[in-house]
Amino acid sequence: EGKRVLHLLHWGLVPHWAKDPSIGTKLNNARGESVAEKPSFREAFKKRRCLVPADGFFEWKAEGKIKLPYYISLKSGEPMAMAGLWESWKSPDGEIVRTVCIVTIGANELMAPIHDRMPVLVAREHWQSWLAAPTDEIRPLVESYPANEMRAWPVSRRVSRTADDDSGLIEPAPESLHSPRQEQVYVDKHRGGEAHLLSMPTDEWNGGSRVWFKQPAKAEGMVMEPRIEPYLPQSLGRGVS
Repeated sequence: EGKRVLHLLHWGLVPHWAKDPSIGTKLNNARGESVAEKPSFREAFKKRRCLVPADGFFEWKAEGKIKLPYYISLKSGEPMAMAGLWESWKSPDGEIVRTVCIVTIGANELMAPIHDRMPVLVAREHWQSWLAAPTDEIRPLVESYPANEMRAWPVSRRVSRTADDDSGLIEPAPESLHSPRQEQVYVDKHRGGEAHLLSMPTDEWNGGSRVWFKQPAKAEGMVMEPRIEPYLPQSLGRGVS
């Protein structure tokens, strides 16, 4: 009807033709390079585009086998508008389920060291075009946002815990949690094994409530050798890719 409305939608696009809504678990993101051609997205791209407001988003940077969380937002501090697609799906019993996904694109210069993809962000002056303009007119909007208008910083790994949902999740993490740690290793010269004694700061991401490592008893025939290497416990996390 040409009106702007705000709705809560289910995450993961379920096309109107889908037989099963579980397909939505695989359609969280639509690649901007192919969104106009892919059967799952092309009709929504033509007729059902939306804006997904957010203060920022999380992404995980791979450091070898380790992943470190980052928070990305606009330098202005204003909310961003992510390019989205929405659909209405009707279940066999007549229930209407509305779903949404994010359109993504290759990373800009700020995001590239963190992740190779990022959400398409729509500047305020293009909001109306994204919502209502013909497809040919909005194709140029499917591009990476200017890096000089964005900012990013490392945050606590608490972001991987779905039970945690507070403002502290976007506060810059203490530098010590993203730094190498001092490790002392007891190497068993006879058996070829080793036991670890770690010297590291309180791990904020678990609230400092657990002791992750205990000092081993120094066994006979074991020699202590110092080692420096990066360390953070592996975990799953939130992110937009």
